[in-house]
Amino acid sequence: MNKQERIQTIQTIRKQMQPRRILSVVFTGGAYSATHFFDQSIWSILVFLCALVISGVMLSRESFEISRLSDSTRAKRLIRLRSIMGFGIISLMLLLIITTERRGDTDMSLLYVAGFMLLGIGIETIIEHRIRRADPEQPMSKEYR
Repeated sequence: MNKQERIQTIQTIRKQMQPRRILSVVFTGGAYSATHFFDQSIWSILVFLCALVISGVMLSRESFEISRLSDSTRAKRLIRLRSIMGFGIISLMLLLIITTERRGDTDMSLLYVAGFMLLGIGIETIIEHRIRRADPEQPMSKEYR
């Protein structure tokens, strides 16, 4: 399968997953908001953690489908790693923001957001470069977005 066919297949996969992805984002956003409205009670934090797990499962399914297009075992692992790392960075950032706001350090939240954004961009760039070396026909994320 050439690059253009893979791009079309990935876009089809993403289109099929879009309704579930939107529900997942709405649920996670609602759970995140609930931690602020309910004074970050243990129940709202548990609901938020469950929302993160659901989002992680959705993302792992999508990355598994995308990784199946490649013949290279290394590229498959890197594609899955890219999505896991992106999800992990976002989840860790949100959890750190919740804990810093709970302690009253709202100024640190902005630093966490900036730091994790830079970290995410750096990791994404490195992994994309390694995917390109492992399988030159595998489209990069910017090519099918």
